[in-house]
Amino acid sequence: VGKPFSLGAIQARLEAIALRRRPFVAAVAYTGPCRRRRAKAPSAEMPLRRLSDDEAQSNFADADRARLSDLLGRAAQAAARGGPGNRTALRALATMAEDIQRVADRVGDVSVRTVAASLVAYVHAVGASDAFASDVATAHVDAIRRFLDCDARDDRVEAEVLAALDALVTSRRVRAV
Repeated sequence: VGKPFSLGAIQARLEAIALRRRPFVAAVAYTGPCRRRRAKAPSAEMPLRRLSDDEAQSNFADADRARLSDLLGRAAQAAARGGPGNRTALRALATMAEDIQRVADRVGDVSVRTVAASLVAYVHAVGASDAFASDVATAHVDAIRRFLDCDARDDRVEAEVLAALDALVTSRRVRAV
C-alpha cells in the first residue's frame, strides 16, 4: 500500500491477501508465493513463465501435496478436539476444509474438492452443538487422504465414497434436527 494510505486501502489489501492466495512455488533459487501474477489464461504467445518451468511445475505439485498433507493432519486433530465445548477447534476445522477446497480447485481435483465442501457444509450446519460427531469429520479427512494416496484412482469407487459421505452427513443432520 502506497503512502498516503487510508484505513479502507489497508483493509482492502489485507482482504486481498487473505482471500486470493498466490500459488506456492518451490524452485531451486526461490521458495514462496509466486511472484508473477497473471490476468489471462496462458497461450502460445504468452507462456506461464515461472510456473511453466518443468522443475517449478513438478515442485508446485509437491508443494500442493505437502500443503494438503499438513492441512489434513491439522484437520484430523481439530476434528478429534471439536464438539460442543470447543468452538475454536470447529472454526479451525472449517477453515482448513475451505483451504483444502481451494487447493483442490487450483489443482482440478473434483473429488477432493467435493469431500472438502461436504465437510465445510457439515461443520457449518451442525456447528458446535451436541449433534457434532467427530467421526463424520474424521471420515471426510480419511477420504481425502485416501484420494491423495491413491496412484490409480477409480471413478466408480470415488463416486461410492462420495455417496456414502453424503448419506452419513444427511443422517447426522436429520438427527440434529
